[in-house]
Amino acid sequence: ITIDGTNDFSAANEQFSSTSAGYTGYVTWDDSYLYIGMSGADVAANDANKYLLIYLDAGAATTYTTGRSYGLTNPQQPVLPFGASYHFYWRTDNNDSAAFTTNGSSWILDGAWNWTGDMFQSGNFVELRLPLADIGVTPR
Repeated sequence: ITIDGTNDFSAANEQFSSTSAGYTGYVTWDDSYLYIGMSGADVAANDANKYLLIYLDAGAATTYTTGRSYGLTNPQQPVLPFGASYHFYWRTDNNDSAAFTTNGSSWILDGAWNWTGDMFQSGNFVELRLPLADIGVTPR
């Protein structure tokens, strides 16, 4: 997968439908990265109140089943059906993205995360890659 805003995920093997009509998610990996993509109208919204949220359990000893709260006027906070060890977000206005780890009772900003070359949005499609080594996964 080349991070360039062009959807080069395999529709047959790497695509899944979202629970919201009109949205499609994508995921794949190689020896170095986990690749995630999302398409849908909100991706192109250029709105500081719309986010792509990603929660992962990478086999860490400490996980958390409560997501971060988002929104000032009408805050929303997901309850996760699994224990996540990492949380990432991207805001659709392209002015904010972040990575978090957990201590088991809250989310802690990982200020050392560097998104340079790892994220790109074009129209209603966004893709990103997460280095496996940065989420505690040892490549084979």
